[in-house]
Amino acid sequence: MAKKKKSKKLTKKQKQFIKKNYKIILALVLILIVVALIIGIVFKDQILEILKGPEPTTPSVSNIKITDDGRLSWNNTREGAEYTIIINGVKHTTKTSYYDFKEHQSEIGDGLLVEIYANLPDHKKSNKKTITIKFDPDTSIYSIKYEYTYDGYYLGLDYGMSNLEIFNKLHKKINIVTAGNGSQNSSYGEAREILVKSDVEPGKETLFGIYDNAEIPADWGSGNVFQREHVWPNSKLGIKRVSNSSRDQGSDPHNLRAIIGSTNASRSNRYYAAGSGVKGYTIGTDEYYPGDNHRGDVARILLYMAVRYKDILTLVETPVDKAYVPEGAQMGKLSLLLEWHEADPVDEFEFNRNEVIYSYQGNRNPFIDHPELFERVYEYIVSTSLKTPQPQKTLQNIIANLNVQKQTYINIKERYFL
Repeated sequence: MAKKKKSKKLTKKQKQFIKKNYKIILALVLILIVVALIIGIVFKDQILEILKGPEPTTPSVSNIKITDDGRLSWNNTREGAEYTIIINGVKHTTKTSYYDFKEHQSEIGDGLLVEIYANLPDHKKSNKKTITIKFDPDTSIYSIKYEYTYDGYYLGLDYGMSNLEIFNKLHKKINIVTAGNGSQNSSYGEAREILVKSDVEPGKETLFGIYDNAEIPADWGSGNVFQREHVWPNSKLGIKRVSNSSRDQGSDPHNLRAIIGSTNASRSNRYYAAGSGVKGYTIGTDEYYPGDNHRGDVARILLYMAVRYKDILTLVETPVDKAYVPEGAQMGKLSLLLEWHEADPVDEFEFNRNEVIYSYQGNRNPFIDHPELFERVYEYIVSTSLKTPQPQKTLQNIIANLNVQKQTYINIKERYFL
């Protein structure tokens, strides 16, 4: 039986010091309390904002279509949603997932710009889709054109392509690299130099540590200052442990982020799961929530990897428990990624990071340059995943996980807004 530890008692000297200076100590305590109250009053709104966490964001509408007779329709975003359609600056609302455009036929002319987004009662933010509706008087047929321009690096891409065509076109583009001997990725060793420049936080001289928001000195320091985090874990890339000379999916800088050692060890090779909070944390033994400020970045990196290495890597709900072998080259959770992409949009940090990596390796993450392509590629990956028999029963897991997310939103609402 272990011995009970004795609680330490104050020495005679310590008691005398407290007795002699208790008024000063009490005064200091009171000053600290007053200062804390003043800070709380002055920065009340900011503190409440931090405690609340990020506001839930309503996903954008998807699968927008228009019939020949002018009936615009889209997928129902979520039960209880109301939809706003902005036509020539005038707002129209509906609780149905369709809208009749026949009464606006005279306004169409060469094209009618239309914005559409969903609203949920407990969400203050939403994502908007912009389209142009056209009408051919000769055939009396309506059509839709999305307002996206693809030139330069993305020349030849068209939003009107099918999901499969967009997937294949992006794969061909991002698979062309100019590092190494002109046809290989940057090396894992070279990634140290790249991350020192790519992961700098805007307006600062420090690196933005993934998952924990750490401000890291922009200095490799023999690996003592920061480490290279594989967002899609090294052990789940279908290859052996990466070395500094590696030039493969294990060294792709688009998948690497600056991280402090303790956070890297905590995340390990866990797959991602639903959660909430400013910083990342483990869930059970196998799952990890990346943090509110990183979930969108993670989603865009994972989708880039799934497109670039389409014959090697697979996005699923629950990855198999195998490491450093081809059959273990899986990552998840698939059902979370679109929601994370929309809830944590592309920011200045990601734009700069994409430019720096492009200057070294010669390829880009398309979901940073053109966020609207994420949904199209995601839909394709989900459709192929559902067609592929998997021991995890992907469809059931996706539905179950979406229900968990719904309950999470309800809990957040009850905790902070009621």
